[in-house]
Amino acid sequence: SPGAPLLLGAVVRLSNDGEEAALVPLLHRAAPLCAGRTDALGTDASNALAGAIARHADPAEIPLLLRPLRIDARRRVEAVLTAFTRLVAAGRHDEAVAMADAENIVSHAVARDDAIGRDTRLALALLDLATGDPADVPARIAGLALGPAAQRDMLIDGFCRLVNAGRYADAATYAEAAGIEALAASGGG
Repeated sequence: SPGAPLLLGAVVRLSNDGEEAALVPLLHRAAPLCAGRTDALGTDASNALAGAIARHADPAEIPLLLRPLRIDARRRVEAVLTAFTRLVAAGRHDEAVAMADAENIVSHAVARDDAIGRDTRLALALLDLATGDPADVPARIAGLALGPAAQRDMLIDGFCRLVNAGRYADAATYAEAAGIEALAASGGG
């Protein structure tokens, strides 16, 4: 497009001037213009847009908006994992489930031992409690820096959901593995 250099140049200037929020209306038009560009303008615009997308776009749209941008794969994964966490925190569970399936969230979260990976694993556990399989909660929260009360509450909640769903064999296995009897006796149930 003949206007692409002008628009991409404006994107870079707005970002450099600290006006990232002003890029939001341009995201859907500017991101596709970066596709296939290997010049400095394409690289600079991709990086500027990636930052604006990660911080200001609707989290459900972030994977799609990032797709045409030439950015580091690690940065892309970080933005998608953070978007997933934001969806769960906002209670947008259907969109979070769709993103988890489409973007391989579980594998990316498990592969990371940093704050983003831990936050994503916690979001996955919360999503399991809300809509998924509560039997997965102990594995999701293993190794996370949760306070004892929060961990106890999540584990007991998962157990209760299994019982309420009539999954008694799973609940018995879960109770033994997670130490539910001791947790309940400690005052958290």
